[in-house]
Amino acid sequence: MSGNKLKKLPLGLSTFSELIEDNYVYVDKTELIAQMVTGGKYYFLSRPRRFGKSLLVSTLESLFLGKKELFNDLWISKSDYVWQEHPVIKLDFSTIGNRNLEELKANIHITLDEIGRYYAVDISTYSTIDGKFKVLIERLSRKNKVVLLIDEYDKPILDHIDDPEGAKQQREILKSLYSVIKGSDQYIRFVLLTGVSKFAKTSIFSGINNLRDISLSEQFSQLLGYTKQELIDNFGLHMNLLVPSYGKDLVEVIAKLKNQYDGYKFSQNAELVFNPYSVLTCLVEKKFGNYWFETGTPTFLIKLLKQHSYRPNALIAPVLNEKSLGSFEPDNIPLSTLLFQTGYLTIKDFDPKTSNYTLGIPNREVDSGLTINLADAFTKLPPDESIQYAQLLARAFLANNMVKLQEKLQEFFNRMPYTVHITDEYKLQFVLYSIFALIGVVVDPEVTTSLGRADLVVSFPKLVYVIELKFNKSAQEALEQIKDRRYYEKYENMGKKIVLVGINFESQEKVVSLEAQNVE
Repeated sequence: MSGNKLKKLPLGLSTFSELIEDNYVYVDKTELIAQMVTGGKYYFLSRPRRFGKSLLVSTLESLFLGKKELFNDLWISKSDYVWQEHPVIKLDFSTIGNRNLEELKANIHITLDEIGRYYAVDISTYSTIDGKFKVLIERLSRKNKVVLLIDEYDKPILDHIDDPEGAKQQREILKSLYSVIKGSDQYIRFVLLTGVSKFAKTSIFSGINNLRDISLSEQFSQLLGYTKQELIDNFGLHMNLLVPSYGKDLVEVIAKLKNQYDGYKFSQNAELVFNPYSVLTCLVEKKFGNYWFETGTPTFLIKLLKQHSYRPNALIAPVLNEKSLGSFEPDNIPLSTLLFQTGYLTIKDFDPKTSNYTLGIPNREVDSGLTINLADAFTKLPPDESIQYAQLLARAFLANNMVKLQEKLQEFFNRMPYTVHITDEYKLQFVLYSIFALIGVVVDPEVTTSLGRADLVVSFPKLVYVIELKFNKSAQEALEQIKDRRYYEKYENMGKKIVLVGINFESQEKVVSLEAQNVE
């Protein structure tokens, strides 16, 4: 544990110089940073929001600006790293407005002009973004080779992900900007692009195909986030302040932090890391909460969930190969890939024979927060109201009272705003999955049997409900399908009472019908 003085916690801060100069805790990642800057030149890194990407970019900026004094007492200051000052072009697309194509273009021009003025280089007469960028790199290289740091590279596309034409226009502007990089190799010392998502090379990266993607690299899997040892070394004194309320000693507090915020794995054999934002917020507030979710689910994720007929089984231990795990096209986004890249799923297992990854929810915070956010996305009801209905449904399930269950389901759908449109069976499945999941019991979507897949299985200690859904058909038809295809057989030797439930949703009038039968 470093020192006895309680340093300030850097919650919400992403400027490296401020952390160092104002005595905030800085978890030393400079050994890995040194490996990056001495072992390669072109890098791409994808990580979920609030995982420290911007702090990494800021640290690299200070490093390449030659601000050696900021790195005193850090690993790199004791290494043989050769310090040099380089011109740095930093583009942070979280601060570059993109409400439409013209605004994005204008703001990129303004940003490049400002960087030019800082280095006493006038590029204002160049009318195209790629031309201006190319000249800026060339002119700055006369001082020394140039460093390019591009943070949140994908934000303009993600902000328009529900508008394919708008997203395409934003993508083309970024593509023209990034394509300059490869042709400027002789002028460049180092490049890093960061973002939440990884688009396939056939879209935005076709002009810059020499990036090393370290998103799934074991070497850099701990570059962002906190390992358990880093937590102990840097936050021991702060964690001790949680002991009176959350455990008899520091060991118990760390175990609770691990259960709540740990579990992220970014390579097949990597050590798990904690969500840094959630840990810092917990230590600042001195209480546990779902802080990552309280900052807001990414808007683009909610847009895509509403726009596409995704199936909820994408949440339950999906299996993906490295290609589908790593990237996607903007107009064809698999839900499991999207949830991995946004931090809702993480690597749980790897099969070396097939090179497939099994994904899962990383920790308790994500588990509880995800169900609340799904319910909010698909029902537009306030979280407390969704939880209230979930509790009422739980009582009906526990009592095996199907009349009450149908009644409460109907009330639930009646309460949903008229702006919520359930347009197919998959959206109905997602709505019911999300509200059932709030009950806090096991809910399995699309459970595979020898003759098909049951839409939902809701399990209690002494009861199991096998549920089939229909859309604008009949509840009796749904029930008959369960019986005909014997979806319930795999539960017959579990010592639980089995109840078959057929549910139909009539979309025009939002009417729920239900037929149920016990398996004797």
